[in-house]
Parts: sequence; C-alpha cells; structure tokens
Amino acid sequence: MAAKKKLSRDQKRALKKAKRTPPPLSARALLPSPSLLQPLHSAGWDNYTVLHNLPQTEKMSEVLWEFLAPYMPLAPDRVAVEKLLTMAIAAWNVTLFPVGERAQRLRGLSTTLPAEARTDFLALIQEMMTRNWLQVLQNGLTF
Repeated sequence: MAAKKKLSRDQKRALKKAKRTPPPLSARALLPSPSLLQPLHSAGWDNYTVLHNLPQTEKMSEVLWEFLAPYMPLAPDRVAVEKLLTMAIAAWNVTLFPVGERAQRLRGLSTTLPAEARTDFLALIQEMMTRNWLQVLQNGLTF
C-alpha cells in the first residue's frame, strides 16, 4: 500500500486560501447590507415571493439599475448607493399596491427614518414612484 503524499507548505496555504476566498467584489457590491434591510423587515415588508428568470423577461436587477441611473449622482459612495437601491426597491414595491394603500405604506416606511430625513425621503420616493408608474404605462405593463 502506497503512503499518502504530504502536501508542501505552499500547497496547504493555497488550499486554505481557496476555502476562505470571499465572493468576487462585483457580486458583493450588488448586495445591500442587512442593516439597510432590517427597517424594511421591521415595517412588515417580509412577505415576498421570489420569481426566477421567466422567459422573455428582463432580470429585475438590471431593470432596477436602469431605474436607479438618474439618481446615481446623489450617491457619493457605496453606502449611499445601497440606500438608493433600497429606496428604489421600496418605491417599486409601493407602486404595486392599490392607490389608496400607498400613502399608508409610505408613512410606515418613513417612520423607520430619523425625523429630519423623512421629508427628503418622501419627496424622493414619490418621484421614484411616479417615474415607475410612467414606465409601466409607457410599456403597457399591467399588474
């Protein structure tokens, strides 16, 4: 019976490094941090359904990045981009509710923010909601 070949120190290091290597930066950059999502979960935005890639549809992440493009100058760093992305997702989702329920949802979301940020938040998210609704009408989409 042959003896098991021992790995050199460099080979062992390479194996260890391969096990601990984090996902590529490009993949991590697209994920919002849990601290940004926690207020949404606390406000009752936990109920969602994941729809996998459907035939002849765009990926939602690509649609959201296109939707977010005009607001990117407002975001000087990664944290600000994450906050904008979270707002865009919230605006998109609130637009899906019946018109009468939207104001209530926005109030619920705004209570998760400091009082001094609420006015700017509401102005920006309402602008995002209007843009989203206009895109829906232009593309002939229905909910």
